[in-house]
Amino acid sequence: MAGDPSTLPLSAQVLSQDGLDLLEDGPTLDARDGTDNGRTPDGTDDQTSESSSAKDQLDSFHKDQRQMTLESATRTRSRSRKRRKADSDDGSIIGMQCSRGGHVIVTITRTSVTIWQSKPTVVLTSVIRAETSLKTFGHNVSLLLRPDTGIVVVETSSGYMITYSLAIDYDAKAYQLYWLDGGKKHNRNKSVNNASRYNNRTRGSLFDGSPAVFEANLRFRMAIKIDAGISTAMALEEELVVATTKAAAVQCILWQPSKSKPQTTTALLSRMQWLGSKDPLKDMVFDRPMNLFTWVTSDGRAFAVQRQTSSQKDAMDAKTLFQGHRFHNPTIDTERATKTAINSKFSLIAVACESGSIYLYAVRDYSGGITLLRELLSPVGLTTSGLPTTLLYSPDRYCLFLGFERGWMTWSVHGQPGAMSFGIDGVLSGKDTEAVHSGAKHASWISNGLELVVVGAHSSGFSILQFARSAMATCFTPANLAHSLLQTAEGLMVYQGHGTSDTTTISSKGLLWHHVQAPLNYIFEQGPMRAAVTSSDGRYLAIAGQRGLAHYSLSSGRWKVFEDEIAQNEFLVRGGMCWLQHLLVAAVETSSSYELRVYSRELPLDGRPMHVEQLSAPVFHMGPSGEDSILVYSHENMLDHYIMVAQKKSVRLVKVGQIGLHGIIRAPARVRSMSWIVPEHQLQGGDPSQDVAVASVMFLLDGKLVLLQPATTEEGDLKYDMRIIALNIEYYLLARDVPSMASASKPTPGFASDVQNRTDTQDNGLQDSLWAFDGQAMRVWTDVQDMLVSASTSSEYGGGRDLPAAVCLPLDFYPLSVLLHKGLLFGVEPELAGRRESGFSYFRTVTRTSLLIPDLLRHHLAHYNSPAALHLSHTYSNLPYFAHALEVLLHNVLDAEVERASSASHNTRPLSQQTITEHNFNSLDLSSEPPSDASSSLASDVASSSEVESEQDVENGNLLPTTLSFLSSFPKHYLSIILNCTRKTELRSWRTLFNHLPPVQTLFRQCLDAGDLETASGYLIVLHTLEGEADRPTSPSPAPSPSSTQPDEAPSPPLQNEKGKAREASSEGEDPTLALLGSEVVELLKQAISARKWGLAKEVCGFLRKVDEDGAVLKRVLMMVDPKLVPGDEREET
Repeated sequence: MAGDPSTLPLSAQVLSQDGLDLLEDGPTLDARDGTDNGRTPDGTDDQTSESSSAKDQLDSFHKDQRQMTLESATRTRSRSRKRRKADSDDGSIIGMQCSRGGHVIVTITRTSVTIWQSKPTVVLTSVIRAETSLKTFGHNVSLLLRPDTGIVVVETSSGYMITYSLAIDYDAKAYQLYWLDGGKKHNRNKSVNNASRYNNRTRGSLFDGSPAVFEANLRFRMAIKIDAGISTAMALEEELVVATTKAAAVQCILWQPSKSKPQTTTALLSRMQWLGSKDPLKDMVFDRPMNLFTWVTSDGRAFAVQRQTSSQKDAMDAKTLFQGHRFHNPTIDTERATKTAINSKFSLIAVACESGSIYLYAVRDYSGGITLLRELLSPVGLTTSGLPTTLLYSPDRYCLFLGFERGWMTWSVHGQPGAMSFGIDGVLSGKDTEAVHSGAKHASWISNGLELVVVGAHSSGFSILQFARSAMATCFTPANLAHSLLQTAEGLMVYQGHGTSDTTTISSKGLLWHHVQAPLNYIFEQGPMRAAVTSSDGRYLAIAGQRGLAHYSLSSGRWKVFEDEIAQNEFLVRGGMCWLQHLLVAAVETSSSYELRVYSRELPLDGRPMHVEQLSAPVFHMGPSGEDSILVYSHENMLDHYIMVAQKKSVRLVKVGQIGLHGIIRAPARVRSMSWIVPEHQLQGGDPSQDVAVASVMFLLDGKLVLLQPATTEEGDLKYDMRIIALNIEYYLLARDVPSMASASKPTPGFASDVQNRTDTQDNGLQDSLWAFDGQAMRVWTDVQDMLVSASTSSEYGGGRDLPAAVCLPLDFYPLSVLLHKGLLFGVEPELAGRRESGFSYFRTVTRTSLLIPDLLRHHLAHYNSPAALHLSHTYSNLPYFAHALEVLLHNVLDAEVERASSASHNTRPLSQQTITEHNFNSLDLSSEPPSDASSSLASDVASSSEVESEQDVENGNLLPTTLSFLSSFPKHYLSIILNCTRKTELRSWRTLFNHLPPVQTLFRQCLDAGDLETASGYLIVLHTLEGEADRPTSPSPAPSPSSTQPDEAPSPPLQNEKGKAREASSEGEDPTLALLGSEVVELLKQAISARKWGLAKEVCGFLRKVDEDGAVLKRVLMMVDPKLVPGDEREET
């Protein structure tokens, strides 16, 4: 949606046609001494300005009426407007600010100030400055807005700060929507059940629930002269903070004069010893929850600054007015800071540099404890993006937006890249790239972070980008994470891939998303949505706006809303919601109390809630714990445990436990989530009131995942031992909190019986795992119980050991959920698309999945936990992509081994001089018979050859022998896994792989015996390639000739023996390829022809033809297969 000041409502256009100076008369404040100089914004005397201006306007009006017709007057005014616009203003927006709630948008051009309403996006009022005002004070340069939207501040080119008072009358409505009867009615069912308040409309009736356009009044307040020049400024609740240039200083100007304080306070930068220089400031940001400033100097350094309070010593002294610490010190020009943003919920500071990169800093304390976490690199070069122009976090602090001169980009809170404008080509979307994608001069979040207002480069309007975010950002519950619930400005997106087939789940198309439109009447009245939640089984949804709530059933497709407007507006949801089966529990705040309310999906919302539990403090977090209990964390820093007790026709919440976290958590408002882990014996038959005594508490605070374990003091009192599990965490999920998440699939009937017997008694599944995302990778602890034992300080468990290592799953997309029963990590990424004929671009949601099986198996194998690896494989053996997962495992291990071996290349010998296994395999000849049980023989060969070296190799980082031994437990897939991995890796990796495998001829023979002809044909290429590599000289020393080998010498490795036979055959006139392959290719062709696999037979013949262009080898092989396949004349020659 775009807004353009040139398309104003009629009332706003009339204001600009009269040519009047709409700036109201008022005083001008000189910032030097705070005195009133009695001048108006147009530069005239206060007493004569109004009367003379009115007289001139009246005379001009009568003159125009007498001398011009209506048509000529219209042309004259049109030419006058065009001439004035060409002289002073081209209509481009040069500044934009949004109110804290996002309901009001303020924009400025060089000569005008416009007030917008965001929903619907219309102009409320506008001020166009007169020419005399522009000559006196200069044209508009930048815009500031006081957080409560009460005062608008415009900086001018002549060093003035012109202030306006903005008042919006929400009772007076300038426009109103009406329902119009379209005649025929639809037979479609209403999505809102029994919503007669919204459905019973007569023709032309007033729609009381429509988003009305309110009346706004923008009046001139005063003009402030800054003689020292303005470098940057910011508007706070109580004062205007201005950084000056000529005498580098910071001036604080109170909005309202005070008898106890001077209206203007100045602090010179040269007197701030901690600043270290006299360079003026070019950017300032203030975060109210953290009470922290960030200053950026003109040389690119960044400082964390705090304003001293009046209770502190020498607070009013200019030398101690501000105190700060430098945390970003550039060493090169491209590291100079340009913009900063503060994230209070995660205690982070983001610094955008001239290179386009973002440095992410963690704030540990206010005394200089600010450390660098990581650098977020721009995906494009500086020549493509231009310099950074704006940097800001979303209201939920989970999204970071960076605007460039020629584009924009988003990241997650800890650095996972998101949507960007650099993926579209101007040719695809039209002749010219859209303004919103060509640059972002200014940006601001509205609709609680679901929409972003962006002013493009050289744009006369602004665009509104709609975002879809995870419902976890506003309502942190396990169900929201497990079911990947997304929230938009108009409804919800529910992922339905959990119950689909495995092949459909991994599809990248967005067909698995179910879009649920929120009830329009509720969004009109109470929008934007503040929270959304789904049930643990995914059947029910609930949303909460500015007031009230509504819930939805996926099975019936119906919403339930409040019909009584008074009952809906009496409370707001603050603290979250959660479902316990069909019961919705909401933490609400009324005008006089804080409550927990229980609503039933089966009952209307207008009636009295099923239960109301009074609270003494507001709730910060609430979530389910099991099927019948909830955890409530409040402002009092207390964690309360409630259980749901069923009565005859109602239910009630009973508090059965409480944990005080005083001294552990200092800022309860920054806690993102809180859950606990109750021992299994307590869950099965323990008293719920005793859960607090044995439960381990886990919470997320400032990106730190913290574990609290109960212990007893010497006096027998309960205490908690704290252990930090991980840092830089965006969210976490306990599999035990979502029972459906850990439901395993049944194993395939064809799974090896020996594996079944070995894993029946093991309990190494993922039903008690912990998942945490750190912005770069998903970190997994496979068993929380092992973590609890390691973190415990009790002497019974060893007195506190190192925590078990987490499995790291690197990702290039944002993960939304863990599909544990499918062995997948599920997520989405936006994709920017456009077409030439459409003339615009759009974003589409692309589903991404990543296999978690290979990394988990590798973790178990690296820690000598083969039973756990076998058990995990047994769980996922029925998946259609299970063989592919094993192939990825081998590929990753092989790549790591090749990299490790390359670092020690001085120990590497040519393949022809290495022993492949500890056993001496007999070289194959044409008369040899295959073993009776190929699969078991191959498995035993690999296992026995790996047992000797596996322990030493794993200690040295070599998992390849162990992995091959593990893969041999799957004879159905083993040979194809080896072949596919070989053909998808570089040739240099083949040497490392086959150094731990039997000869290729043996693998080829096993494929023939198993009837896997396609895999056997692939080994022909591998065998031929290895032969070609071996024939090339690998060192300056010549290879020993076959004649130099004495009869009493030790036998050569099998592959070397085969090569020797090939060379001997070549010297005797026999083709070396035919001698090397022996009867394998003949047997392959026979079986292919017998099975009538003509495509495979054709490929084998083509392979032989490429090996020998003369065709002699092909003819001899065909003669050995069937002499009839060769023509008679060629048969005699052959």
